[in-house]
Amino acid sequence: MTLFALVAAFGAGMAITSLGDGGDTAPASTAPIPESDRREVYSASLRSDPYYLGEQKRNVELLELLCADSGDMCAEARAARLAYEKLRNES
Repeated sequence: MTLFALVAAFGAGMAITSLGDGGDTAPASTAPIPESDRREVYSASLRSDPYYLGEQKRNVELLELLCADSGDMCAEARAARLAYEKLRNES
């Protein structure tokens, strides 16, 4: 049940970010994403919020760990990594 909730939350998060305005964006940074202990409430975009990106990274890593340990959901883990990298490059 927990894994299903994790996958559903990741999918919902990716769906929410695709609804955002894709207008003028700054060039992607290669700097590491800073960790944050909470969401920046006044952040202009969810996509660039360090807490949100950190949570998405954690979700991707959990899926990859599940794939490595049990061989389950490997396609989902690869798709999640690609989606996360795309999101990270856009922010």
